[in-house]
Amino acid sequence: MKELIPIINRHYNIQIFDIVLMRKTTGTLYKLQGKDTDYMMKCYSSKRFNLIADSLDVIQYLFEKKINSLRVIPTRNEKKMIHLEIEGVDQIGVIYSYAHGIDPNPDYDFDRIIEHMKKIHNAMKKYPNKLNYFGKSYYIDKGLEIFILKNISTVKLIEMTVIAKDLYQFIEELPRTFCHGDFSINNLIKDIDGELTVLDFDASNKNSYLLDVAVLADQTDFKILTKKQFNQTIKMIDYIEERYHKFSLQEKTAILAYIAVRHFELVGNIGSERELKDVPWDVLDEQYTWLTQYYSYFETWLSIHR
Repeated sequence: MKELIPIINRHYNIQIFDIVLMRKTTGTLYKLQGKDTDYMMKCYSSKRFNLIADSLDVIQYLFEKKINSLRVIPTRNEKKMIHLEIEGVDQIGVIYSYAHGIDPNPDYDFDRIIEHMKKIHNAMKKYPNKLNYFGKSYYIDKGLEIFILKNISTVKLIEMTVIAKDLYQFIEELPRTFCHGDFSINNLIKDIDGELTVLDFDASNKNSYLLDVAVLADQTDFKILTKKQFNQTIKMIDYIEERYHKFSLQEKTAILAYIAVRHFELVGNIGSERELKDVPWDVLDEQYTWLTQYYSYFETWLSIHR
């Protein structure tokens, strides 16, 4: 990755002397070390150009409104991103301000996290630009396609399709608002003054703010599900409700439904970022078990509360 350093220095009004890989998710994140300050650079598939461009506008808007301190570093030509070729693959690179700080403590900072989430949602009600809408094709169909391409059995595929359709109907009925798309405590940083910054707006879109509530409330493990985790999630939804606003039964149902829908979304993202042969079957097998179990808990909860 050292070969990126002169490219960055040529296109930006910053001087970088080292680049360090941080992690690979739906993009590759690097830490850029400069003389006076550090930066983050995230590289994405060039196919995601339009989606990423819209998320960068959201980041800029929240920064200008002093709602969130994450900002996009422009190029010398005032562009928000550059085109790169990394290991023979066309990509786009975005440089962000580096979020110095520590991970929030869920025991001490949770109320402030809820408040910060609500502040972002309220600010985005006045967002002047059009937002992308991520619908069923993003949240459900991409994930189901991975199961199909990995030759899941017909019986299991039918079961998964029914579960996905049933769960997603609760989200389709919601009014469309702004959602961050991955409002996890893992995407927040607390600085030395105790101020919170939200990172990773890659999945931000116009669906429902309740999807952010769902991600924040989710107490389940991604791989192995227990009834205790499901019940803890119910309690967390109630806790957030006290500090956000009263949720209707329809809203609570949608929150619970999205926690499972998100698993289809994540499977789809795993598949889109890897070659199909690199997607391990054991992950999909785990997800089949997880989703059927969660759906059973969800149906029981729904039958009691309807």
